Amino acid sequence: MLRQVSSYGAELPELQFAILKTIVYRDLFAYPVTSEEIHRYLHDVACDHSAVCDALDDTDFMRRYLVSDGELYALRERECLFDLRRSRQQEAARLWPIALRHASRLASLPFVRMVAVTGSLATSNTIAAADTDFMLVTEGGRMWTARAFARGLAVFDRRFSSGTLCPNYIVSNRALRVTDESLYVSQELTQMVPVYGLDVYEALRAANDWTTKYLPNAVGPPQVEQRCDAGRPGLQTLLERTLRSPLGQALESWESGRKIRRYNETAFNLGRSTPFSKEATGSCRSFHRGIDAAFSDRMQGPHESCRKFRILIGQAYHLQLDPKLWKVMRPYPPVGSLYAASIARQQGHIVRVHDSMLATRPKEWLTSLHVNAPDVVALYEDNFNYLTKMCLLNMREASLRMIRAAKEHGATVLVCSSDSSDEPGMYLHAGADFVLIGEGEQTLAELLAMLNGESDASREDVLGIAYLDDKGDVVQTGRRPVMTRIDDLPMPAWDLIDLQRYREIWTRRHGRFALNLVTTRGCPYHCNWCAKPIWG
Repeated sequence: MLRQVSSYGAELPELQFAILKTIVYRDLFAYPVTSEEIHRYLHDVACDHSAVCDALDDTDFMRRYLVSDGELYALRERECLFDLRRSRQQEAARLWPIALRHASRLASLPFVRMVAVTGSLATSNTIAAADTDFMLVTEGGRMWTARAFARGLAVFDRRFSSGTLCPNYIVSNRALRVTDESLYVSQELTQMVPVYGLDVYEALRAANDWTTKYLPNAVGPPQVEQRCDAGRPGLQTLLERTLRSPLGQALESWESGRKIRRYNETAFNLGRSTPFSKEATGSCRSFHRGIDAAFSDRMQGPHESCRKFRILIGQAYHLQLDPKLWKVMRPYPPVGSLYAASIARQQGHIVRVHDSMLATRPKEWLTSLHVNAPDVVALYEDNFNYLTKMCLLNMREASLRMIRAAKEHGATVLVCSSDSSDEPGMYLHAGADFVLIGEGEQTLAELLAMLNGESDASREDVLGIAYLDDKGDVVQTGRRPVMTRIDDLPMPAWDLIDLQRYREIWTRRHGRFALNLVTTRGCPYHCNWCAKPIWG
């Protein structure tokens, strides 16, 4: 039976289409897979391992879509991942003994009933100095006490030992069912490695039997031999006996009330996590939405007619970097970045927006780069939002860090902002390939057409850009005239950001929702840093 789906590989038989989807998803994490792993994490189709092997023996299927070194499978032209996986496996082999020592200590803490390794180490797809992520299951009604001990252990490890211990998701045995049913969460639940409390792990899997909708072959724990010892049951028993007193219960109530209020405040939640409760810490919502979007983009496959880019658009402004406005908590979407996204998408490129405004950690930018694998990164600052006029030095430093990270991922980097218009050399020498001077929409459209060969123009022909010549000197082309017909622009790509997150923040903090719109261009003032570099 053929798949009647409009996507990459849609003409394939059902099993081969599922295999292709599985490998595309793993490619988001630069992770080639064995036939056994393909079978375990196969999307949507229940079958045995031999059926997967038979499908992989199809020469035409392999020639069109996949490549193998005899053990691992990856997408075509991704052979570089074979050596990368083996080098990461070597690093993981070094980190596993450390992780098991962490797990043994966690298993000794009061009320801890299960310890599982999650994240990159669970699949041995880790890099040097990576955190060792853990999921803990605790006794019901004692989660916050157990969490306090686990966090204290992490602080001790950070100060005096490896600094890699990260107990980042904790639930009690009263909250085993995960309500966020998705492919990403299914992957997390089925690839975690339980190293202590296997009976509780089995209860966790039984409570989340919905994962079989996504991964019907991922039954039981992964086939690994990693287990920690039982910790120190005597110490655990002693601590629990002490903490079951009225004083211990009072401490649980005090700690849970204090932390739940704190973490569910907008400044900590920012709309990106499920709420914290007495039985579960918050789980990230926004992260896996980015994964799902990148997966959807990859399944569109290569364009047949002319090469289009995967483009990631971001900005350097992070609300968290501005203490005053972080306290006020009135975030507005990056309208300028959304105009740029709309321009690029109008040309047929695959476009994603990393909304730095609501990012809480620099790691989120690295994750966006990793999973979207962009050909082009555009740091396109919002010149229509007064918030971006604050904390210039913080924004500049953040922008330079983002440029360097994008170059490390092999992307062509474009920058458009008032600061880069004033100081293009600083950004170009940091790694940017082009700086867009002044208003950037028309310049961006022409530059993208030049970069992917849709126009015969050279870089010297594109008005409004700066770049480094062969000698390393800054070259600027002529300045582009200021736009007078803004109706010629498409509407901002509002669908590429999560407006609901903004609504939640505003309504929770202020009881209303405000959104920024642009009705004019230009500025009646002549600030040297803001208006003058853009509009002259």
